[in-house]
Amino acid sequence: MKLRKIVYLAAFTALCILTFNTKVSASAVPEFDSSYWTTQWRYVQLTAPWKIKLSERYQDPVSKGWSRHTTKTRILPAGSKIYVKKYLDHMTVSLTRPNSIKSNGLGQKSWRYKVKNNLSLRLLGTKVKTTSNYKQAKVRNFSNQTWNYANLSAPYGQHSEFIFKNERDLSTYEKYLDKYSEILEANDSDLSDASKEELDEFHEAQHQIKTYESKSIRLTSQNSRYLAQKYKSSMIKILYQNKIYYASTYDFKPYNTVAELDGISSNLSPTDYQNIIVRLGDKINLYKGLSWHQEIGRFDIVNWKYNGYKWIKQ
Repeated sequence: MKLRKIVYLAAFTALCILTFNTKVSASAVPEFDSSYWTTQWRYVQLTAPWKIKLSERYQDPVSKGWSRHTTKTRILPAGSKIYVKKYLDHMTVSLTRPNSIKSNGLGQKSWRYKVKNNLSLRLLGTKVKTTSNYKQAKVRNFSNQTWNYANLSAPYGQHSEFIFKNERDLSTYEKYLDKYSEILEANDSDLSDASKEELDEFHEAQHQIKTYESKSIRLTSQNSRYLAQKYKSSMIKILYQNKIYYASTYDFKPYNTVAELDGISSNLSPTDYQNIIVRLGDKINLYKGLSWHQEIGRFDIVNWKYNGYKWIKQ
């Protein structure tokens, strides 16, 4: 009998390890900035009264521009069960189940609740887990007073791999990158009808970009961290192999993963717990349907979905 209990316990432990590949805690209400509130309507119960306003869309007779004004207010008592979805700085409120769970609710008239401090509600029907696997960055942005660890903002961004021996080379390199992008944008990425002057400028920019890249050091490791210090508004110093180099502030961050309105963006897969560092203050709430966008190349993204138990590659 004792042996049977041990076998059952071992089997249960193994099942837990296979099923839950992240450390999670009990369901919690996601922060207002979480993508949880923006992706679809959520069914909730209020734990405190909400003062909601009926916002109506109207057209100004003089300017012909569209705007909204409040036509009615209402107090929803604690215990009310409603559907909510975030829009800008407020919650759009539906007193009945919306026709489409993913509609935006921005019709001619809509009830709205201005979020001030915290969300006084509890979740109904959806399990949300908060994870403690992902490490927090110690700073949100670099300081010109201290050195902090830096991560590549994107693994193969347009110039995120390159660091330069002096700031002059970096400035010149970025000047040619801007010219290159400007000509492409002006011609909708099709140079077949470009003027000779534009083509000459484009080819010169291409040549100079390659020249300066050959003089730089290319960093490609998504997992490596570098010591960085802010130098100027658009530059940082990077300590690499005991020497000082210069890079764009847009290319390095103290973090490599960001919680955004449409999900999580990262250089890494959602299960690379050892190397993932989230932006200071960000929290990752796990819920069924959460998206994780992993950048693996200049134009390549691998999408993941959380199915309520684990991450599934799409």
